[in-house]
Amino acid sequence: MPQFDDERTRTIRAWMPKDYDDNLTKLYPVIYMHDGQNLFDNKTSYLVEWEIDESITRLIDENKFDGAIVVGIDNSNRRINEYIPKSVTYEERLYEAEGDLYGRFLVETLKPYIDSHYRTKKDCKNTMIVGSSLGGVISFYIGLKYPEVFSKIGALSTAFHFFESQEREIFYQSLNFENLSNTKLYLDASTREDLWIYVEQVKGELKHKGLRPENIYTLVNSYHNHDEIAWCERFPFMLLWLFEIDV
Repeated sequence: MPQFDDERTRTIRAWMPKDYDDNLTKLYPVIYMHDGQNLFDNKTSYLVEWEIDESITRLIDENKFDGAIVVGIDNSNRRINEYIPKSVTYEERLYEAEGDLYGRFLVETLKPYIDSHYRTKKDCKNTMIVGSSLGGVISFYIGLKYPEVFSKIGALSTAFHFFESQEREIFYQSLNFENLSNTKLYLDASTREDLWIYVEQVKGELKHKGLRPENIYTLVNSYHNHDEIAWCERFPFMLLWLFEIDV
């Protein structure tokens, strides 16, 4: 991770759909996801996995989706720092924001590597960024900051209390919303999480700034917890909506 000055490195997990080796001319969209340990395997996950590979394979088998490459970026003991765009004090500890450097790593280092080593559709319309909780915060931030790279943002159970309204307003002022005409944003939470209060609030902020209302999808349910089981269940719908596939 050359953007950091501490010789930081990171494990990257790249998953290919099952037909990747069958058609050597086929190109694939790419989904970049945070907390990579939790995406594909219970053995590496914090609690349980998102079942991303099973979900995409099932959609392919049902002829609902044509497949995508998924790139999981593992988290580290600097997770909070890397996933926040603004320094915060949480539980009496100050976390210095490293979200900008982490975003630059994705855009300047990781995406060029993936595009040069795998058969990818490189344009922004075929590039998605997804995360949950703090991963939702950094997906929201990076996706809006780099619309020329990512046009699809999945922010599940987003921990906006780490990126409050005043800080979001400053961030919005740094953006050119005319460049976000192709950006699609999915926001969700459950009423079992305190985070649900931010869903419509953030949608309203973005609509007021000029993001097209039809490009924002919000969901609040009443029965999910804040965990990978919930995000696994919501992932397929989010994927299909962001890729503009009838669901």
